[in-house]
Amino acid sequence: QLIFDSLIYTFHVMACEEFYKHAPPYEGSGDRCARNEINAAAAQQVAIMGCATVLCGMTNLFVASWEMRKYGPKKALAIQTFFPAIRVAIQASSLYIGARTGIIIMQLSQLTGVWGGPAGYILILNTIVAEITEPAGRTAMFGRLQGVLMLGVSLGLIVGGILAEKFGISRPFEVAGVSFLTSSTYVLSFVPYIDPRTLSSDDNRLKAKGPLGFLAPLKVLGAQKVRLTDGRIKRHLGISFLACGIFTGVLATGYAPTLIQMYSMAAFEFTSTNNSLLMSVNCLVRGIFLMFVFPQIISFGRNVYKKTDASLPGTPDDSPLPTHAHDIDPLPAVVADQEEPTKPPMPVTMTQGAGFDLFFLRGSLLIDGIITASSAFATQGWHMYLGMYLSSSSLG
Repeated sequence: QLIFDSLIYTFHVMACEEFYKHAPPYEGSGDRCARNEINAAAAQQVAIMGCATVLCGMTNLFVASWEMRKYGPKKALAIQTFFPAIRVAIQASSLYIGARTGIIIMQLSQLTGVWGGPAGYILILNTIVAEITEPAGRTAMFGRLQGVLMLGVSLGLIVGGILAEKFGISRPFEVAGVSFLTSSTYVLSFVPYIDPRTLSSDDNRLKAKGPLGFLAPLKVLGAQKVRLTDGRIKRHLGISFLACGIFTGVLATGYAPTLIQMYSMAAFEFTSTNNSLLMSVNCLVRGIFLMFVFPQIISFGRNVYKKTDASLPGTPDDSPLPTHAHDIDPLPAVVADQEEPTKPPMPVTMTQGAGFDLFFLRGSLLIDGIITASSAFATQGWHMYLGMYLSSSSLG
């Protein structure tokens, strides 16, 4: 995130350089790059960059999953934090070339994101957290992890903006490269080793072989077979519909941060520092919310949603497993005076009240969409800060 705002500003500068290669020299006062033609060209190149980032990031998810199953989370995490260092080194070199050639090099640098990038190392971090956390506490723990990431993003945006303003646009890229290399060294030195064979997600469905074996995790999004309480087997499409819903929600609101920054630069003459502060406020409030408020909301909501008599699905009548205490044969070497309970304790599901998670997700997407739409009515620079604050402090 040290280079996120610098990237957008860099595209604006390089599009300006390319424009004046074929246009008459600028005459007059003010910013020579404040032209609709330059803003449109920069927006087009940022859109291309965004498409490349998304496609490479999606591919990176499958590569990271394959690396975890083959090398384990520790080595996979080190790989995922090393390749971004190569990417920012290429991007830093493109700044010295500039104009259209620099833009093309900047866009092609995203190909390194296939082997390592944010999508991959966040997936691996979530996997590590899932392995060391009880199922009932994973949602809250994922929220805390995302909160820590948001705080890091907030700090990175501020530091990146200040570095670009004080020491030149290339300095954030250099610091980002050193940061990634430091992260890789830290992972190899301190993160504990987890045997890939012990990963809870390492089931037979994810062990497809062949050149496209890393695409096997897509099977998780397909129809699942579930056993109802009455013993019937039914195909369940819940995960498929959930994935489609998340995709639609991100499609509707995911573009907003980048678009808001570009609009702020064009309409309100925001600098790299202004954009950094704008996004930093968003991430800071969102990070604090996820770390301290989100776990409490999840805990309270699950307590409200859970069923008082919830238990595990009943065992069929013809099941060979015992269902009552008197069905269990006495064990040898049991002390005679020990009393056994006449009834086994009622089992309790570890995901009790988890329906609140989906309710919270629906509400978050709805509020996020409303606030994103409200950004279109901004007429002054402080309106953008207010919109970002409301977005981060709401359920979205």
